Amino acid sequence: MTDRKPSKNPSRGRAGVFTRRLCSGLLALLAPLPALGAWPDAAEWTPVTRFGGTSPLTDVSNDHRRVLPNLSTAADLWGESAYPVALWYADSSRFYVRMRVNSDPLDRGSGTLNPLAWACVFDTDGDPTTWEYMLGVTDPATLKLARNDGNVPGLDAAAGTVSWSQTDAILGGYARIEAADTAQDADRDYFIDLQIPLSTLEAEMGSGAWAMAFVTGADSGLDSLGADAANYSDNAELAPMEDVISDPILIDEDNDGLTWPQELAAGTDPADADSDDDGISDGVEVTSGLTDALLCDSDLDLLPDGLERVVAAPLDDTDLTAGCFRPDTDTLSATRADLTDTDAGGWMDGAEDLDLDGRVDDWETDPLDSTDDPDDDGDGVVDALELRCDGAIADASQDSDSDDDGLGNMTEGFLDGNRDHYPDVLAPLTDSDGDGLPDFCDGDDDGDGIPTDQEQDGGDIVDSDGDGIPDHLDTDSDNDGIPDGEEGGADSDCDGIPDNQDTVEDGPCSDADGDGLLASEEDACGSDPDSDDSDGDGRLDSIES
Repeated sequence: MTDRKPSKNPSRGRAGVFTRRLCSGLLALLAPLPALGAWPDAAEWTPVTRFGGTSPLTDVSNDHRRVLPNLSTAADLWGESAYPVALWYADSSRFYVRMRVNSDPLDRGSGTLNPLAWACVFDTDGDPTTWEYMLGVTDPATLKLARNDGNVPGLDAAAGTVSWSQTDAILGGYARIEAADTAQDADRDYFIDLQIPLSTLEAEMGSGAWAMAFVTGADSGLDSLGADAANYSDNAELAPMEDVISDPILIDEDNDGLTWPQELAAGTDPADADSDDDGISDGVEVTSGLTDALLCDSDLDLLPDGLERVVAAPLDDTDLTAGCFRPDTDTLSATRADLTDTDAGGWMDGAEDLDLDGRVDDWETDPLDSTDDPDDDGDGVVDALELRCDGAIADASQDSDSDDDGLGNMTEGFLDGNRDHYPDVLAPLTDSDGDGLPDFCDGDDDGDGIPTDQEQDGGDIVDSDGDGIPDHLDTDSDNDGIPDGEEGGADSDCDGIPDNQDTVEDGPCSDADGDGLLASEEDACGSDPDSDDSDGDGRLDSIES
């Protein structure tokens, strides 16, 4: 809707006056009001500050009568650190300012403002001595956005060209008077709240950084604002503008669609468009409400929100080192970012898309299909995957060792030890030798040519060389430099231990001292199997035997 101007009525005389008032009242009741922003809640207002955000603007009371000794305290700006004199807010469509004054600025009988003026001036070019734009309100209730045409320094520079105005700002909803939460002079203080379309403000002033100052005037109009400036004792003089100008504000510093106050309310970073680094802008997360802008996995299903909301590329502000962003490689399908188990099949989404890429890969189940979720034998590997083991499993619900290697699927599969359908380790199904078959379906887990069940001891895991890698995953189990596949299952020293797991050659068929006699032969001869010259006469035992 467009802002309405009051219609003119050509009626004359007392009857005409009555008719005008009646028609004006009816029009006010019947005509739709302009589309306005809802006023901020009390907690949403943000203090206007100086010194890098560390000091809210304040002002002493009763410093406004330098010009007129009996000037109303409604022209007296007042505030302290706990109760700032000036606050602001912005949403996607409106900009708001709030000023605290020492008494009621409204004539309650007429419903109009007292014959005074209140204004926020803006420095948009970085020169703190001169304002470029003013948003001010005067009696009866006229709100204007005006320019400093002559670029005149000082807070009391006269308003020039008016680029936007509302002639009945209180009735129209562009201004309001609210009782404040303070009472400086034993009577209630008040807020003067103003709002203006953000697009109007940015069309005039640009979308860069703005600094603000606040000032009141002793009479109607915006031509001589010299009564009281916020953050200065004005009893002797009106504050120099450079002494009271605020920190610069940026409406949306990171261009994520949230204004600076909205970011503070949401707890997001005003300078970071993706506070949780999931690839979704804070603005999208906050306004949609589907995901948490401060939590990269809102539904705790192990899939980042960006992946579940079909984000294929990170934002400029997404920190990839945070480990929260995973690109979606299948943007034609998506799980729910607000549901832990999208298909309600019993396995959370991250337990089905194990490599976190948004695509159903080999040896994964479909998080959008509940029929592939059952795990009837409770071994940590779903039946649908067990049935893929070369079609050899007739009843997956009765076989908890799909590859018959002596290691149960619980050990070689999802590692879901407590059977809560939440993987103990976030990783794809283990495929130790990279042959495309996960270990639970591979009879030779390390691909060394020796079956996994032969590299164990009656089902117990063995680590022959003590290197922390079990033999069935170690391609050189005895650490002798010879691959297990080359040593095979032979037992060269006849000690009952296969060569690939035998770290000491000490069996009856061994020749540890290299003298040509087997250990069994040395035992028969009484010579030392660990010395090639048992009697120390300089001749090999094999020659003397």
